[in-house]
Amino acid sequence: MGKINLHESVGNEQHRTISVITEDRPGRGQNSPIIEEKIWKKIQYFSFFELLKDIFLPAGYPHTVSKDYINYQIWDTVQAFASGLSGALAARAVLEGVGVGDQTASVLGATITWLLKDGTGMVGRITFAWWKGTSLDSDCKRWRLYADIFNDLSFMVDLLAPFFKPHTLPIFCFSSLLRSIVGVAGGATRMALTQHQSIANNMADVSAKDGSQETLVNLAALICNLIIVHLVQDRQLSWILFFLFVLGHLYANYRAVKVVVMSSLNETRFRLLYDEYLAHHQIGSLDAINAAEPVLLPARRRLRITYRMTNEALSTTSWPALSVCSTTRTSASSLPAGTASSSFFATTRRSAFSSKRSSSSNTSKLR
Repeated sequence: MGKINLHESVGNEQHRTISVITEDRPGRGQNSPIIEEKIWKKIQYFSFFELLKDIFLPAGYPHTVSKDYINYQIWDTVQAFASGLSGALAARAVLEGVGVGDQTASVLGATITWLLKDGTGMVGRITFAWWKGTSLDSDCKRWRLYADIFNDLSFMVDLLAPFFKPHTLPIFCFSSLLRSIVGVAGGATRMALTQHQSIANNMADVSAKDGSQETLVNLAALICNLIIVHLVQDRQLSWILFFLFVLGHLYANYRAVKVVVMSSLNETRFRLLYDEYLAHHQIGSLDAINAAEPVLLPARRRLRITYRMTNEALSTTSWPALSVCSTTRTSASSLPAGTASSSFFATTRRSAFSSKRSSSSNTSKLR
């Protein structure tokens, strides 16, 4: 018998066959059903994952999103699932608080409680947007984490309502106030992160696919909630499960915001950038500064720095906000040779830098 060669022939887009051809019969192949079946299953396998990719990931992934996209979405999926589980336990407590299952509760009383709760939330949304709206963009990672902390706190307040039935109205109003902060801060920071992730003018696509991912996670959490609510009737066990879900939710949120690598400068990142330059005479990289950025404690309100950076440091930095700044050489005797003199005004409201020429020192003010 002659040498056996493997030959692959492609039919339509979804069907492939492999023919075994011997040297004495090069023009006539014999199809192997076993090999053909394996190839068919392999193609189906890859087609299934390609379909999932088209449904839940932005078009052109990973080239149309930021490099931290997939890591953030993984942790964001985990936190959304944990939040959905803890939310079901809180929802049951809310229904008990308004009188569901209580023969002495009136429909009018439950309606008034619900309306006042919603009204408090509406006032809270307007007030919080006026108070902190301008800082949600520059400190989106911090407020993203704060929003989920307030969300868990509101769930905890709802769980306390059945223990204080005479005071359910103020309890539910306070819970609604916390949830209003969650709505404003969570929605605004989500849009800021979506803008960061969409690097190919595809913000709508990234936002839509994020919604699809969240819907799928909520559906999975809904199925689990049907089992949990049916099996868990003891309040002590409900509290144990709630704290476990909250711990998982907060940990996943912390990991999610820590993997985000923002290319814009806010007050905290600029402070770290400046400290790095003073210590090592070089501008820190995007990854290093973002990893060192704290996401729990806010920065001081006002910062005034006098600094000098070399032309080489400004030209080799990976920060877009610094690389586009114009630099001018000065003949002042106080500056060493090769030192660039620029005056930068940074504002955390827009997370950007504007520069103006100066002949003396460099001054940066963060408001």
